[in-house]
Amino acid sequence: SDVYKRQEYGERRVVFEDGDTEQSTGVSMMSNRVYVGNLSYDTHWTELKDHFRAVANVVFAEVFRTPDGYSKGCGIVEFATKEDAALAISKLNDSELDGRLIFVREDREVDKPRDFRRPEGFGRGAPRFRGGSNKQSKGRKLFIGNLPFSTTSQDLKDAFSQCGNIVDVYVTTDRSGRSKGHGCIEFENASDAQDAIDQFNNTKFQGRPIIVKEDKFE
Repeated sequence: SDVYKRQEYGERRVVFEDGDTEQSTGVSMMSNRVYVGNLSYDTHWTELKDHFRAVANVVFAEVFRTPDGYSKGCGIVEFATKEDAALAISKLNDSELDGRLIFVREDREVDKPRDFRRPEGFGRGAPRFRGGSNKQSKGRKLFIGNLPFSTTSQDLKDAFSQCGNIVDVYVTTDRSGRSKGHGCIEFENASDAQDAIDQFNNTKFQGRPIIVKEDKFE
């Protein structure tokens, strides 16, 4: 099986194959990462990922943010191969996402460290609760969808804590602080996360049937 290294930038994790280094071959310097501009300030990284996932295999997506947690209106998407990145440029440049025509080009700064900021939902109007875990989050982090717009991070923490120890929870918000109807919960261990999926997926929460599944893009 493939072995991965994870390098953390803030609270986003970029996935690299173990031992894989970029070397100049003289054949192609095309990156497997693209820069995306003219994004709506309300676009969440999951929506960016889903938009590009329609044409190619996405392994990472990020919306760049200010220190205050506001979107900068641009981001990057990384693909499994350079061919996928080229396909995304040809298919999705000038495509519409959240009401705006985005532009997509090769990321020309692949050798420079990116200024990764805290994820959506971390800024104003979206308090988070963290327990300080530094362990790899695979299998422990859940996506919670179709939430009522009135649901808070504390509501999620109160309900899901019966399944185990929660180390991180937040409801995603737009730049005005309004809920976007989804969020994430990270448990201390994967078995507790699976219990939460079994117990809460497709059940009513504050009057709405919610989606609870593993967040595989954290």
